[in-house]
Amino acid sequence: MRLTQNNLLQAVITRDFAKLGYIYCKANSGHDVNDFFTLSLQHQLVYSYSWPLVGLSLILAIAGSCLAVWQSLLLKDITNKASKSYIRFSGAIALAGGVWSMHFVGMLAFSVTTQVTYNIPITLLSILPAVVAGFWAEKWLANPNQDAFKLLTHALVLGSGIGLMHYIGMEAMVMHATRSYEPTMFIASIIIAVLVSALTLLMLQRMHNHAALSEEKYIGVGGVGLGLAISCMHYVGMSASRFSGAAEFTIPMPADDYLFLTSLVFLVATLTIVIAYSASLISRVRHQVDAIALQGRDIEAILAHAMSPIVTTNENGQIQTFNSPFQRLIDQTESVIKGKSIALFIPELTGRFNQHGPKQWEIECEANALDNVESLQIKANRFARDDDMIWVVSITDITEFSESKVRRAQNTNFDPLTGAYNRLYFDIQMPREIELAKLKRHPLSLLMIDIDHFESIAAKLGQEAGDDLIQRTAESLRQCIKITDYLFRFGGQKFIVILSETDSHNANQCAEIMRKSTINALSSNIDSESCSLSIGIYSADDLQFETAQMMLNRANEALLLAINNGRNRHVLYGEKGNDRAVS
Repeated sequence: MRLTQNNLLQAVITRDFAKLGYIYCKANSGHDVNDFFTLSLQHQLVYSYSWPLVGLSLILAIAGSCLAVWQSLLLKDITNKASKSYIRFSGAIALAGGVWSMHFVGMLAFSVTTQVTYNIPITLLSILPAVVAGFWAEKWLANPNQDAFKLLTHALVLGSGIGLMHYIGMEAMVMHATRSYEPTMFIASIIIAVLVSALTLLMLQRMHNHAALSEEKYIGVGGVGLGLAISCMHYVGMSASRFSGAAEFTIPMPADDYLFLTSLVFLVATLTIVIAYSASLISRVRHQVDAIALQGRDIEAILAHAMSPIVTTNENGQIQTFNSPFQRLIDQTESVIKGKSIALFIPELTGRFNQHGPKQWEIECEANALDNVESLQIKANRFARDDDMIWVVSITDITEFSESKVRRAQNTNFDPLTGAYNRLYFDIQMPREIELAKLKRHPLSLLMIDIDHFESIAAKLGQEAGDDLIQRTAESLRQCIKITDYLFRFGGQKFIVILSETDSHNANQCAEIMRKSTINALSSNIDSESCSLSIGIYSADDLQFETAQMMLNRANEALLLAINNGRNRHVLYGEKGNDRAVS
């Protein structure tokens, strides 16, 4: 097209902006703008695309964009500036690698009826605008909550960087033909890249403010959006390309540098993945290091400000850190404490630190190895730190509390007349004994004892004599049981005895000894014929389904049977009911 007044007038009248742009460029250049822009369709070379490679180019664009978005998410857990800078760099490289790989795979998909090679320096140089665009994209992705002007600025730089990379890459083509661009499609390719980039950045901004959305969706939307912006820009830009000249082939042929270009694309794609993956490793390692450092600072702060003794140990109980109250508690120097087993200073903790045991436990124990301390309450919690396990142990001196507790227990758990345990403590201790017998798989026996004819004796001799009879009976029963057994005054003239680790045979023998011993002990003061005991016995070898109330009821049934059968005897509750009871 020639530059004439008629052409200019016609362009203004028809509002043909492409033609106006062509005329403007021609009028303000020292050479024919046909070197870059053209409106002519004459002598155009035939070209075609390999659609599988077109699909591959789209996948590469999306993959590179997904990597870039993913890298931006790694930044949220990183505080180290050097690590942040490297992750931003890796994100920019990921996006640049995606843009560059997409472009040249797209060029591998392109075939034309002339010989084509690629200028290596220009081919490599073309990645620089994509890197700049990648940095701008990462800057936005790291902080998407910005105003509309900044969003448009980032989209403009991103779209322009993608377009500049494309057209520099096109300049790398060396051929026996003239390459130029149709102005309308040329401008449209840049506008599309900017608009799609702006739309993607806007969507990511909206998604960033919804905490319920998963990271996978965020990466997917960002990757697909930026990938489409890159691909649309490329193929609209390719449709703007015009190749004119004499055809050298009858059908479109791929570039002569096909193998070289394929190898180069593979190398860049591999390098991009390696850089992105290394950034991921750095992110994880740095996050763990920061977490460990923070945890260490927290532990140090706790140790420094705690008023109670606190110790951290490894999984075997070897002391790692401790505070000054612990040092004062055990009265040892730092060099003696560090690295030693905590059980060396508090032997009651021997065997407590077990990596296969409970993650937390609490005990109250005597402090036999410590001066001025009699009782301790110790709480321990196990935590995972990196690949190791640590115990955090807090220690409280409860000597005064324990003494007070003993005094209260003496008032609430013991019968004041006999010194035996009372009914209240029976309700506490009996379930414990059942659980202990289950754990050790030992038998357990329960004896319910009644002083025969107590009411008539007390009425005949008086209340004081009745109390003395109860006291003497309790003392006699206490002499007949082991130190691990329990004697309870159950109320009035009734007693209960828990015989630990005792089967029915031994329980019968113990009951017989109790009857004879009591008669001998009381015969000096009271008529031996009128003072005797009736005893009901219940023994269980398997306590899996036993309860305290169940055992009490059966022992009481056996006692009633002994009373009804004439008193002064012991009766064993049968396994299948009181019809099997024997005296």
